[in-house]
Amino acid sequence: MEDKKHQLSDEYMIFDETKGRYILTSEYVLDSSGINLATRLNTKGMANPQATVNGFLDRISVLTYRYITDHSINSAYRKHLVAHCPSARPIIQEAMLSQLLYVLAEGDLTLSSDKEKRAMWFDESARSILLTPLREVGYCLLYCGA
Repeated sequence: MEDKKHQLSDEYMIFDETKGRYILTSEYVLDSSGINLATRLNTKGMANPQATVNGFLDRISVLTYRYITDHSINSAYRKHLVAHCPSARPIIQEAMLSQLLYVLAEGDLTLSSDKEKRAMWFDESARSILLTPLREVGYCLLYCGA
């Protein structure tokens, strides 16, 4: 695997070193989907509207990384790939946007009291995106072995 130095954070996605995860920015959501999260999440009148938006974006990151971890044999290695393979960055970005749109449409199904709804917590489009092979290693972020 190539260990090229690449930019981890930009205006569309930040890499939180403490959490070891990428997190989308509200600018990316607006530019790619036309959705203003502050408006959509109805933050008007809140003491810290940006904290609400940031919390929502962090939750989307948690859900996406949880799905990768749940479908990996070596989750620490998969997280390393996401952080260090340049080809993983657009994959995780697109998958998180897809999951974000799903959560906005369906709600965070991981919080449902209905067991059947909880089983459908992750977006199928996001799953398909995560099956894209990484150029550097030739396989995807999800375990697909026999």
